[in-house]
Amino acid sequence: YSRLLLGDAEAAAGNMTAAMESWESLMESWFRTHVSLRLGRAHESLGNASEALEHYREFLTLTRNANANLASVIQEVTEAVERLEG
Repeated sequence: YSRLLLGDAEAAAGNMTAAMESWESLMESWFRTHVSLRLGRAHESLGNASEALEHYREFLTLTRNANANLASVIQEVTEAVERLEG
């Protein structure tokens, strides 16, 4: 959990490379869904469309059976995918 928060702090400070390194270390953990979303957003903010799409699609796959609490985030990611696919 501390690596997730460290990544969030690095992102907030504008150090996206360090943030992504922290998050990527958690891809094989319970935080995979959270990390996929964060990495998708980070790559999109850096203009890395293909990497953003990869992580956004993984997020959508991982949340396909999610409850209504995630509906707005799922909609946001769906719109990002559509935008990046052009």
